[in-house]
Amino acid sequence: VSISKDITLPKATTTAQLERAPIIQISSNTVAVEGVKVGDSEDLLREDDLRIQDLTDKLQEMRKVDEMMHPGQPFKGQIIINCDKDVDFKLVKKVMYASTEAGYINFNYAVLVTGASGEEGEGGEG
Repeated sequence: VSISKDITLPKATTTAQLERAPIIQISSNTVAVEGVKVGDSEDLLREDDLRIQDLTDKLQEMRKVDEMMHPGQPFKGQIIINCDKDVDFKLVKKVMYASTEAGYINFNYAVLVTGASGEEGEGGEG
């Protein structure tokens, strides 16, 4: 999982291996999916509406491509969220809502893995 330089991941001790899925990056500045900006974080937080239409639209496009590439297979609806540990949860909730609208219902969160020794590594599902 590639991490944007403006995102500091939260830490977790219990994780699972991530499968390849679309990545949504949430920083204090922007929200992006697969590196494509879909909104400014501050603007999205100011809006009362839970929807992030540009994110939903992009994810629906990605879902169509996935379904064409895997005909006859059920859509897994997995998404990976790379979120800065200090981002307001209201923004995370909006991202989750927009993802659900596009049919992505299995959320995985990229975290820094910390073990009993205090060592850290990247990846994992929290």
